[in-house]
Formats: sequence, C-alpha cells, structure tokens
Amino acid sequence: MNFTLRLRILVPEFFLTNRLFFTAMKQKNTRVLSTLLLGGVIALWGCEKALQPEPKPSAVQVKQLLANTESAKSTSKAQAEWLRFVERVERGEIVDPVGQYVAKGTPTLLDAEGHPIARPKCDVSLRDPNKGFALRTIRYTRSTAAISRSIDEPCDPSTLDPGSPCYQGPVGGGSSPSATVFVSSETTSTYTDAVNPNGYIYDLKIVKGELEQPLAGYYKIAVDLNRGTGGMRMFLTFTRRPSYVRLGDETGWGWAQDDISGPVREIQAFKTPTGISSPVNQPRGFVPLWTLNPVPGSTWKHPDLNDGAHGRYIYGYQFKAPSYGRPIEVGVISSNNARPVPPVGWDADYTQDLNEGAGGDYIYFCSKKK
Repeated sequence: MNFTLRLRILVPEFFLTNRLFFTAMKQKNTRVLSTLLLGGVIALWGCEKALQPEPKPSAVQVKQLLANTESAKSTSKAQAEWLRFVERVERGEIVDPVGQYVAKGTPTLLDAEGHPIARPKCDVSLRDPNKGFALRTIRYTRSTAAISRSIDEPCDPSTLDPGSPCYQGPVGGGSSPSATVFVSSETTSTYTDAVNPNGYIYDLKIVKGELEQPLAGYYKIAVDLNRGTGGMRMFLTFTRRPSYVRLGDETGWGWAQDDISGPVREIQAFKTPTGISSPVNQPRGFVPLWTLNPVPGSTWKHPDLNDGAHGRYIYGYQFKAPSYGRPIEVGVISSNNARPVPPVGWDADYTQDLNEGAGGDYIYFCSKKK
C-alpha cells in the first residue's frame, strides 16, 4: 500500500467523529477543511515516526558501555578499600607497611641529635593494593660471573620519575585507588550584606583539636590539615562578616589598615628550618593564620601546621594588601596522590605540602580568584 492510498483511508477515519469536520463539509468551508486535513496528515506523519523502533546499539557500543561500567565499579571498590585501610591505620588496628600513615598520637622517631625523622611518603601509584598497599616491586636480573638470578626489589618511596618502572601514572594508574577530598569556602558558607555585597572572605584562622569550634562568625573547612599523620587535628576557618573579624598581633606592626583588614587576596604556606616564624620580617600584608593560644599571657599563637606530627615546621599566611590582586575563595585538597587536581577554576599551591615530613596525605591550600 503506498503513502497516498494510506492517507485516503486513514484521514476520513481520523475525522469521522469530529463534529467540526462534518460542519465544515456541510458549509463547504474550504479553509477549515484544509486546516483539518493538513493537521491530520502531520499528526499521522508524527505517529509514523514515533512508531519507528529505536536503532539498536552496535556490538562495539555495547562492549564499550559494559567496560565503562565495570571500570567505574572497580574504581569505586578500590577507593573504598583504600579509605578503609587509612581509617584502620588511624584507629591503630593495623600498621601501614610503608610507614606513611599512622594512628593519631603516634610518637615520632628522633635521630641522635633529637630531631624528628621524616616519615616515608609516596604517591599511591607506587603501592600495590593486592599486597596490603605495600610498595610495588620491580624485577630485574642481577648477573655475576658465577650466577644470574631475578630479584624483586621494593620501589623507592621517593621515586616519582615517570620513567621509573614503579611509576603507574600521576593519578594512581592501574588498579591503585586514587582518593582525593576537596572542600572549599564556596560549598561551606555564603553571605552578603550592605557592608560586604560581594560576599568576600575577610579573615582566616586555624582551629586545633577534634572538638575545637570555630570563632563566632567563622566557618570550618572540613579537611584535617594533618590527615593520616599522628598530629593534632587541625582545620582552616574563614569569615565573610567584617564585624566578626578577630585581628591578631598584626595590629601592632604599624601596617596600613588595608594591609590587615581584608578582604583576603592570597593564602600560602612556608616551612622554616628552626620552628620559629618571623612574621614581622615578612612583606606588608603578610598576616599569619592565627589560632587562639591556650597558654595565659597571650591571646594568639602562630601554629605549626604539623603540630604534633613532627614533620617540617610549616606556617600558614594570608595576604590582605590590595597589591595582591582580587579577593579569593579558599579551599583545601587532600589526597593520596602527590599532585591532586582541584576543580576547574581552582589553583593548588603545590609549592608546599602541609604534611611534608610527617607522612599522611598530600595536602595543599587552594584558592580561586573572585
């Protein structure tokens, strides 16, 4: 049956019970008849298209879909296994074979001169999830005049050379579970008013201890800056409310009000060899990330961000002087990868791992210009 014949049969049936159709026929109203017939044709044509079966995916498409699904399941399972591993280590139930992650409160080994010995640290790509997350091994042949044999040797934790046989890629590679946490001020709290219509961040502070609460008007970015180490739990906090800003000792340094009053325009961390920070000798607007001092006699303390972890002496600073550019949002990224990638638009300060020398996760301050 051709298309024309089908229309001759179907169109009258379509309008058979339609009173408007019969009225138009009786009055010989050609304009109405034309409109109705055209609408019927379009409706039927749409039905013809709707009744056509969807094309079946090719065998290659089906195979790719299944592979993607299995890969996602495998990745999710590996990440869950890694997180359970770290949690059990932090509770003291098991020991990390690499020595990178330890339970909270674990004392640091000291050298003969009493200085802390840095804990080993490696990208997760160097670990073997099938061997309790121990270091991967490389096999090579050692030959002498008398013997030739194959030797399995653990990877060097400090080896991140892409040419190394141990290295599996910058983001975990292979079946190694990549686990990254990123939390920012954007997702934690927003606030605007007549004084701060753009919702800028006006100050940053550090809080220490699991039960420590932020100062009034400040909000906590929920990433432990000592994650995976034996150090004290520590968090970055911020406020967008100028009236809630608690200035520290910088008020006595003779700086201009714009250099210390905000908004925050940059955040960085630096290490020192002696464990003594000298903020007065830093550039103008170089404001320490203070924490409340529990010792009587002084309100504020500039905390070592590795406090209790006994890694490198690391101190955080915020920059408020207008010369540092546009105000920023702040974030913290924590990962078992040496170079975790923050979301689009964010920059991680890879120049300073906040856990350097203390093991645990690789942790970096992040910022995003407003």
